[in-house]
Amino acid sequence: VELFGFHPVDTVAKRLMAHEGRIGSGAELRGVVFRGAAGSTSVWHRYASLFPGLSFAAGYKILQRVYKFGGQPAVLDALERKADGRVGKNLMHAGAGSLIGVGEIVLLPLDVLKIKSQNNPEALKGRGLISILRTERLSTLYAGAGWTAARNAPGSFALFGASALVKDKVFGLENYSSATFFQNFVASTAGGVASITVAAPLDVVK
Repeated sequence: VELFGFHPVDTVAKRLMAHEGRIGSGAELRGVVFRGAAGSTSVWHRYASLFPGLSFAAGYKILQRVYKFGGQPAVLDALERKADGRVGKNLMHAGAGSLIGVGEIVLLPLDVLKIKSQNNPEALKGRGLISILRTERLSTLYAGAGWTAARNAPGSFALFGASALVKDKVFGLENYSSATFFQNFVASTAGGVASITVAAPLDVVK
């Protein structure tokens, strides 16, 4: 569900990030966003053109979510045992998120291939992951690893920290895992906004 809602928006963002120069007209904007489908009168055709790299995106998102939201609680437990109550709960959640965010660069090749597909669909069209791995150098697939780590550390810090802060200060929860759907929705929204605000400039550089 997230992919079908988010991937087209992500494709638009990546294409705008990669575009050099100013966009001076609506026609030029459509050309940048929709590429070859810009001249089509079919709304569906234009929409479908925003889905290149969906298989890479699916692999990346699934692994990222399992790693990030499965790993953060484990790192949090380890930090809490080490801190022994000397550090605030919100800061612990944010710190655990930051550490797990840095480790996320192991998934970078899938993200790189997704971005390549979004910006130049023809380059990887018809090629499977194994074929690509055979021809692409590892250094190419890990291009921007340093910037990705620099983006993920504060981004994940803000994501988990803001979410924990809302659950604590707004909803007064002692046990964050007892949050209702609505409370999780509000906290996650706050975390997402905080994360994007912090990480967006570094995401452009990446």
